[in-house]
Amino acid sequence: MIVEVQNLCYHYKRSSGNIEVLDNVDFTLEQGEFVAIMGPSGSGKSTFLHILGCLLKPVSGSYRLNNEEIADLDEKRLAEIRSCQIGHVFQMFYLLPGVDVSSNVSLPLMYGNIHKKEVQRRVQRAVQQVGLVDRLSHNPAELSGGEMQRVAIARVLAQNPELILADEPTGNLDRKNSNEVLRLFRRMNQQGHTIILVTHDPEVAGYAKKQMILDNGSLRRA
Repeated sequence: MIVEVQNLCYHYKRSSGNIEVLDNVDFTLEQGEFVAIMGPSGSGKSTFLHILGCLLKPVSGSYRLNNEEIADLDEKRLAEIRSCQIGHVFQMFYLLPGVDVSSNVSLPLMYGNIHKKEVQRRVQRAVQQVGLVDRLSHNPAELSGGEMQRVAIARVLAQNPELILADEPTGNLDRKNSNEVLRLFRRMNQQGHTIILVTHDPEVAGYAKKQMILDNGSLRRA
């Protein structure tokens, strides 16, 4: 079991009172699963994903990642987990505009103790997986939206994380590019990657093996 969540709660503090987002959520994820979490805007999907990605800590409840209780960890250990175990794909591509595809994909690897030749090998393999070998020397401004998202996915693949979290990864794409990116996620899962994808679109969620719904603070099977 990679992810084990029990009685997880989260709220935002406001002067007028707390805004409850997650209310006693239970969730488990096994290695190799591909799960889509659906819900309307404001339902807490991104908040839940940020907790799973160790970007936020829950107010209460338990979140264990590979048997480590996240609430017990200091910032140094959390940074290690974010760097080595978790890969994020966002709706916004977050590519550096002034450097080429190769540099964008290799960027997260620069913070680890990885030999230069190994970095090059990982980058080449990841870019090949997403079908962008002929774009290695291109800057983001020279790419389409679908290609930019594939670069963002290659960046994650180069990290080789145990868990991939995708937050509305097709939100800025047209249908054709969306389908290409989603087919890529499906192939990644078939190759053994564990993926959680959040979306408001049932058609997007249909690419996952399992669908769940987050609404009114509760998570349930679709």
